[in-house]
Amino acid sequence: MGIIKADPSVRAYIAIYEIEADDLAVPLNEMAARTADGRVQISDALQLDPPPVVTFYESTE
Repeated sequence: MGIIKADPSVRAYIAIYEIEADDLAVPLNEMAARTADGRVQISDALQLDPPPVVTFYESTE
């Protein structure tokens, strides 16, 4: 079959977070606040241009 090269626009990494909350905005706002005030630091390795794609899925189990 040979080597298959991915399109350069395809993301190479994925991060998955499991969040349990009645209101998803609450933990997301807290994460944003902690990042803004320096309690959470973003790695220089994180590609921000183009910005990361953020997607939310709800578990149906």
